[in-house]
Amino acid sequence: MKIVTLIENTCSVESAEKGIGVEHGLALYIDTGKHRILMDTGASGLLLKNAENCSVDLTSVDTVFLSHGHSDHGGGLPDFLELNTSADVFVRNSAMAQCYSLKGSPHYIGLDPSIAFSAQIKWCSESFLKIDDELEIFSDIPEIYPAPSSNSNLMIKTDAGLVRDNFDHEQCLVVKKSGTACDVNNHVEPHILFSGCAHHGILNILYRYHQIYGGYPAAVVTGFHLKKETEYSGEQIQEIKELARSLTLLPTRFFTCHCTGEKAYEIMKSVMKAQLEYIRCGDSVTI
Repeated sequence: MKIVTLIENTCSVESAEKGIGVEHGLALYIDTGKHRILMDTGASGLLLKNAENCSVDLTSVDTVFLSHGHSDHGGGLPDFLELNTSADVFVRNSAMAQCYSLKGSPHYIGLDPSIAFSAQIKWCSESFLKIDDELEIFSDIPEIYPAPSSNSNLMIKTDAGLVRDNFDHEQCLVVKKSGTACDVNNHVEPHILFSGCAHHGILNILYRYHQIYGGYPAAVVTGFHLKKETEYSGEQIQEIKELARSLTLLPTRFFTCHCTGEKAYEIMKSVMKAQLEYIRCGDSVTI
């Protein structure tokens, strides 16, 4: 399985020299051999430019998966839909909620309302959806472990005003690959788990995964939603290290990006070593 990072907050000097731009957002192109998938679409039409510079043909995409209803993950969808008129687009049925951020003054960070009228949208209302023998989607993630504290600035606008977002609009994609290396003794499933920002918390997502599959994925591609504009306190650094230590107990490789933030990544990397890798805009990895 080949994964190309089309949109992410950072890129290497080599990628920049190829004309690849960056923005606060995420879009991953996933070629499984059977499917060509776009997971999230970034924040803007930069998706189309970067795909061209990465030699990715977006017209060949057959499946689009939106991880949640924020514009930095779905803002490029209108441009994509103008280019590709055949791909199925899987969106959580609650993803058109009026999402707001309290950073600075309250401002809208939800999806473009126009996409709701696209015939390509496949609304996901089930807590578990089997698309075919290779692709599955799950949601309804329980609150067993603490969610990222950075969620505190994220809200939903209701008739009663702004209320704390419970991220009912978040969903995860599982790609089942029989050829993926796995350790049967450690109950590692030959699956790749994709989560956009892990707003529910990656430990809760993995708990839900374990409920469904009874094991652990061979690899996880996710943001951890730990990024901060200010310095981390000593307590916050310890919390990040504790999360990293918890993940080292799993026989799973992790690839992270976007909302993790480079400082938090460095802290986690110091604990997880080769188990954790950062993927930047223009990077290509094979799992």
